[in-house]
Amino acid sequence: MKIKNFTDKLLKGFEKEITDQVFLYIESNKELMHDYLLTVTEQTELKVVNSQIAQAIGKRYGLSVNGNKNNKPKSKLIQGYEEFELTKSN
Repeated sequence: MKIKNFTDKLLKGFEKEITDQVFLYIESNKELMHDYLLTVTEQTELKVVNSQIAQAIGKRYGLSVNGNKNNKPKSKLIQGYEEFELTKSN
């Protein structure tokens, strides 16, 4: 397999599950988990906090929602998430 083919396949797969990976990262980091719980408590709306985190991910990495939803995340912090893909203009 050519390196470009491999990296394209790798990164396309990662784009789809980046939201889940970010929430898994929060779970695995004691300080971030503390801050996440504090933020959720202050905002009182879990869905709002999680949605804004997802939007920030898309904006930071130039990703857009691809229309698919994953309802079986690995993270315990979310019930599901919309998958991303690289924005066409990038």
